[in-house]
Amino acid sequence: MSKDKYLKELRGKLSLLKEEDRKDALDYYEGYISDAEDEQKAIETLGSPGEVAIMILANYAIDPEPRIKPRIETATSSKSKFKMVWLLIPLAIPLGLPLIITAFALLISMMAVIFSIGVVGFALSVAGVVVALYTGLIFAQAGFASAILMLGLSLISIALGLTILKVTVMILKKSLQFFIQNISKRILRRQYAN
Repeated sequence: MSKDKYLKELRGKLSLLKEEDRKDALDYYEGYISDAEDEQKAIETLGSPGEVAIMILANYAIDPEPRIKPRIETATSSKSKFKMVWLLIPLAIPLGLPLIITAFALLISMMAVIFSIGVVGFALSVAGVVVALYTGLIFAQAGFASAILMLGLSLISIALGLTILKVTVMILKKSLQFFIQNISKRILRRQYAN
């Protein structure tokens, strides 16, 4: 296929683009083919005009085969959309800012509750150890049965406290990992979107 025929076919496939964008794309590919040592090899490397057109239209975010054509096309430029966003931001702040603050406060309060449950578990463990140490004094004063009862209760308290502490640490660790991963994913998405 000759260069002229290739570019003519490509021009026909790019009819969805604005004239200026179409001219830029055609100038680029004409220069690419002309600068090559072998024009035929350059054309083969590019692929068919249809494939190149699909790639160009994708870069401009245009569907080469629109399924539903809009009845009315609005003539809003990107500048007017940008201005519209800046006009809406002051209107969104009175609603959005309290929602963000509330979500953050709920997150902190959930973490505080989980942390306080962990403190309770730690306190149970410490109380169990203290009671276990105190069992010797009970044995001397109240008798063997009371001492065994107190020792059993202290061991149960230690086990319950350590279990609560372990579960609390695990929940805090998992929730912090979850929030850090979600925040980092959103930051990365924003960086790569720009």
